[in-house]
Amino acid sequence: MNSNKEIIKIWKEKKAEFERELAISSNPSLKFELKQRILECERQLQRLNNEYETEDQLSEVSNKEYDYTNFEKKTKNLDISPDEWFSKKRKSRLSKFLQSLFDDK
Repeated sequence: MNSNKEIIKIWKEKKAEFERELAISSNPSLKFELKQRILECERQLQRLNNEYETEDQLSEVSNKEYDYTNFEKKTKNLDISPDEWFSKKRKSRLSKFLQSLFDDK
């Protein structure tokens, strides 16, 4: 299967060919058809570029290495792992939230 870059290149070549034909054509119905084909090429290029950008963003996120030093500093003195620390934070927030629901104010 072709990569997105290759597919984009093909659509650009198609569009360029239609534009060349449009420049030399004198037939009104052919000009109309060529303009429609050019618009279709532009729509396809836009769609493919959006997909390509999305793929790049996803691969960027998945390849990102996370820095846990801040978490390690916070949990170092507590002698617990970062996962345990987050779990305790969530439980604490949840209990405060639940308590706020039942408090009379």
